[in-house]
Amino acid sequence: MSTFKPAWWLANPHLQSIVPTRIRRVPIEGRWFDLKTRDGDVLQVKSVEVAKPLVLLLHGLGGCAESLYVRGMQRTLNRHGFSTWAWNARGSVAPNNRADTYHGGRYTDVQDLIDAAGDRPVFALGFSLGGSMLVNALGRDARGLRAAMAVSCPFSFINNVKHLDGPAGRIYRRYLLGRLRRMAARKREHGIDIGADWAERYPADSVLATLTTFQAFDDALTGPLNGFADAMDLYRSVDPAQVVEGIQTPTLLLQADDDPLFAPGSRPPEALPEACQFELTQGGGHVGFVTGAWPGCARYYAEQRAIEFFRPFVGDRP
Repeated sequence: MSTFKPAWWLANPHLQSIVPTRIRRVPIEGRWFDLKTRDGDVLQVKSVEVAKPLVLLLHGLGGCAESLYVRGMQRTLNRHGFSTWAWNARGSVAPNNRADTYHGGRYTDVQDLIDAAGDRPVFALGFSLGGSMLVNALGRDARGLRAAMAVSCPFSFINNVKHLDGPAGRIYRRYLLGRLRRMAARKREHGIDIGADWAERYPADSVLATLTTFQAFDDALTGPLNGFADAMDLYRSVDPAQVVEGIQTPTLLLQADDDPLFAPGSRPPEALPEACQFELTQGGGHVGFVTGAWPGCARYYAEQRAIEFFRPFVGDRP
């Protein structure tokens, strides 16, 4: 049973989801480096080295290594003796040189990041869509991780997209699709600048403006650009629920029962493998999990749970 109790001043799931992205100040100084993927693309990674154990941090849809929830987790882990690498998924900030984009099933990039960490205790933590990427990697027998944690990982992609494309998802849809459309426009202009033949597959701004649902955007861009027939083919193929049973790495799935980005009842499969545990909190929103008596003393439960969950697996074993 979870011990999380939402802050009384953030009792609403929307407040839990939105306010933490506005009220925190989390300065993090790190070293940026480029990591080459197996298909010749490049991932940007922000490294903070404080000790040998390393946690890889994977942001959510529309986010990046500088997102406040990533920086907050990074700072907490650093303070407790973990080094951290926080990535910018391919194309999330600087346009990448391939037609591909990041999506919830791009597990090979996660494995490339794990492989680059070398011979040290390595952990991984994914938020939202980053959690989907991580679970997809874990379910396909990701190599080299001591333990992993997925925070607000979406299960049942089709139902969740229908939920986000409906009235209940209006606020989040407008914000996230705005970011995705701007990312696509930057990618198109970058492709034109480098003379890439895929640039013409990215629509003009006037067409991008008409893509006002996730399914429409994924039908036009995410699906075909990443080798899927359409949005539904993408959702069926990358849904982490289909690979959870293959997880052998100790894994914690943390989710709130009032997550406003998920369709009601969106949960991982009930029959989880022995290595995988599911913690469902009462309240917490989406990647929120804020507790504390007053705004000035806010605490972030997901950060506390990451320390508690990872620490027993550090040890000295190879």
